[in-house]
Formats: sequence, structure tokens, C-alpha cells
Amino acid sequence: MLMTDTKIKNNKRQNDALKAFGILVMTIDHIGFVFFPQITFLRVIGRLAFPIFAWYLSQGYIHTSNLKKYFLRLGIFALVSQAPYYLVFREWKLNIFFTLLIGLLAIHLFHRKKYVFFVLLVILSKFIPLDYSYYGILIVLGFYAFPTKQLIVLFQDDFYNMPNVEVSYQNHLLN
Repeated sequence: MLMTDTKIKNNKRQNDALKAFGILVMTIDHIGFVFFPQITFLRVIGRLAFPIFAWYLSQGYIHTSNLKKYFLRLGIFALVSQAPYYLVFREWKLNIFFTLLIGLLAIHLFHRKKYVFFVLLVILSKFIPLDYSYYGILIVLGFYAFPTKQLIVLFQDDFYNMPNVEVSYQNHLLN
């Protein structure tokens, strides 16, 4: 089924708007962390950014014409942004670009049916100090594995404390 020019333009506008929204909520989160750490709401708003970036990463994997260049660009961003990340957040863990990079590798392993390596990567990501830990990797993979279904990601006030997501989800099921 061919899309009309109008539909293509509307999809591009929607994609651009979603990207801009992701950047906006990420910026609000960072401003809240640096200048207003006592205002938790600013950090909560920022939790919307990661699923947006994870979805775009999965779409990028599907639509890229050169996977090696995609990996390389993401890897360069990860390396270049690590020093500023540490200077601002004062946490010794790898920034979100490393999470996305490992998520991209997880998608690739899953796509190539290299399930043993995929599982090992997810297990290893639990022990690497990643932003969003292995949950981030699984969110990225979820958007790839279920591209036409809506994924509901349950967030909590402090998304950095990822082990509590399991408890929150269990509590949600019990209510």
C-alpha cells in the first residue's frame, strides 16, 4: 500500500514532534537534576524521554541502510558524552548512549537469532553500570520485538532505582 504525499508529510511531522517532545522532557529532567533537585516532578517528567529514544532506536535498526555506521555513530556519541555526563551527574555509570548502544546490539543479536549471545548480553548488562541497567536493554528490545503493538511501560517516581519497577509491577497486578 503506497502512502500519499500528505500521509508521508503528516508522519514526518508527527515523528518530528515526538522527537522534539523527547528532547524537551529530557532537558526538563536535566535542568531539574542540576538546578532544582528538590523538585521531584521535574525528574518524573524526564522519565518519558527514554522510551521515546528506545522506540526511535528500534526504528533506526529496522530502517538503517548501514548498520555498521549506525553502531559507530552511537558509539562515538557514547564516548564523547561520557565526560560531560560524569561532570554533571557525578555518578560513575555509563550514560544513556551506552545503554542505547548495547540495546542496539541486543536487537541485532535477537534479529539474527543468536539467542545465547543475546541472553548473555542481557545478563552482562545487569552488572555493567549502565543508565537504566538491563531494564533499558529490555525496553529497547521490546519496541523492536513488538513494533505494531502498544507497549505499556510502568514508570515510578524514581526510574533510576530500577529494581523497584518489578515491585511496582507486581503491586499493580495485585490491585
